[in-house]
Formats: sequence, structure tokens, C-alpha cells
Amino acid sequence: MRSHPARAEHLAGGRRAGRAASVPFVRRRFGLVYASLLVGCRERSHLLEEHLARHLEPLAGRGLPVEAERFPRGRLTFFRVGLGGRRSQEAARMLRGAVAGAVSEFSVGPVLTENLRRTLARCYPELDGRDVERVAATALDRLGAALEAAGDEARGRLEEWFSRQPEITVEGFVRFRLGGLLRALTEAAHRAAEDLLAEREEAGFAAALRAGLETAPFRMGTAHLHRRGEGWSLADEAGRVPSLPPHLALTGQEGRMSGGEDILPAVLFWLNPARVVLHGDGRPPRWVDIVTAVFGKRLERCRCCPGWLPARREPEAGL
Repeated sequence: MRSHPARAEHLAGGRRAGRAASVPFVRRRFGLVYASLLVGCRERSHLLEEHLARHLEPLAGRGLPVEAERFPRGRLTFFRVGLGGRRSQEAARMLRGAVAGAVSEFSVGPVLTENLRRTLARCYPELDGRDVERVAATALDRLGAALEAAGDEARGRLEEWFSRQPEITVEGFVRFRLGGLLRALTEAAHRAAEDLLAEREEAGFAAALRAGLETAPFRMGTAHLHRRGEGWSLADEAGRVPSLPPHLALTGQEGRMSGGEDILPAVLFWLNPARVVLHGDGRPPRWVDIVTAVFGKRLERCRCCPGWLPARREPEAGL
């Protein structure tokens, strides 16, 4: 799976190592400030503080007197940031941009990811902590481009909001402004979780079959599977169609599967050939994974055939 660069930061909670905050947040009241903004959050306030400090650092580096304080209000933690003394409209715009960048990064990163973890833990109690992280990483990877676009859009919305209102809570912003993204991310996580559970169920099924076949007699030496148009045919080394029980019967024409290609794994498991050779090209068949898992080194692909194309991947649903 292609790894997305934003994923690691999402799962790490948005931290960036080696960056000391040059804008400390203290429990004190402001003196005279200009264009002050107020941001509140219910959880992970230390991460929000890190995001704010990092985004405000360039302003302090340009000589702007950034004022900052942190204080509780009920169950929320609030951060007030502003500029000391009277400043220009451009300085106020820069402040709004910095705070909007910090809040959007925090919202699209740690807050959405934590919501995702909780949803997965609630809906899939059979998944342990490592599984939840794996599923969350898969969902974030699949929606990587959408997350980047959402972060840019969120920043623009926040800058517009701060130009009219000085106060916002992160949880309210995520709920009312990022609801579509949260739903899409949750749907992607559900698909990833179901894929993981199906993968494990198939692995358990394959292990049980493999254990049974290892002690069962071979009913066939080498089984050659050839793609025939949209279907498959089965023959031994001499090109003969094997004899099978009625429920697994092949048609007389080129050994085609009478029940379609989905019956082919059952045919192979019953025959338990000493060697299986796949011939053909194009997309790999649906059953190739389970057959590979069961027969292992006994399964090989014909070296003279063109080979398989990459497996088709279904596109993610749009936001």
C-alpha cells in the first residue's frame, strides 16, 4: 500500500520533534492586546498548544510581540493569543492566518484521528490496540489527498471565521465544519476493518485446509490450470481432464468448470495435486489468494505466460 506522508504525523498526534516553542503559554491575564483570538478544546490541549506555538513562532521571529495565555473554563482549556499594543491590519491578518493554520492542522490531524480510534474500538471490540492503529493508518492512507485538501479548506474557513468572530472551540468546528470528512474517514475505516477481519478469517480457513491436505493423499500429480476466455480449464500432464465427484464435475469441453471459476478452489482441494501450475495473463483470478495460501510452494505460475497485471483496486468513495 502506498504510504502517505501525512499519515505518520496524524498517528503521532501532530508532533514534530526538535522544534522548541518560542511562544510560551502562561496562566496570566493580558495587558493591552490587539486582535486577540480565543481557541478552546476539550481534550489533548497540550497538542493544541504545540501547534499554536509552532505556527506563532514565525510571527515572533519577525519582531511581532505575540502575547499568549492558557486558562481553564469549565471542562475546556482555552488559549488566548494576540499582539501586544496597537498593530497594523496586516499584522492582525498574519495572526489570524497563524492561528487558523494551527487549529486546522490540529483538527484534521489529532482530533479526527482520535475520533477514528474511538469509533473503531467501540464498533470492533475484537480488535486490539495494534489492530486499531493499523486500521486507522489504512483509512488515513486511503484518504490522504482528501485530508490535505480538507486541511487547506479548513484553514480558509477558520481565517474567514476569525475575521468576524474572535472565539471558536475545536470540537464544534470539527462537528459542524468537518462532518463530511469525518464521515468519509469513518467509512474508510469500516472498510479497512472489515478487510482485516476477512483477511484473518481467510488465513484461518487456509491454515485449516493446509493442515488437512498435508496428511491427505495426492489424487493428482500436476494440475495445469489454463485461462480459457472468461473461464478456466483443468488438465493433468497429459492434457487429460481429471475424474471428479458429481458435485465438482467439469464439463466435457476442455475441462471447463461447470459451476464457474468459483468452484475451482474446491476442485483443487479435493484433488490435492502434488503440483499446481497456473497459465494465463491479465487480471489475477479471485481465488488465487486462497489457493496460494493453501498450496504454498506447490503452486507456481508458468514462466512462459506473460504474467499477471496488478490486482484491481476499488476506488474510494468521494467526500
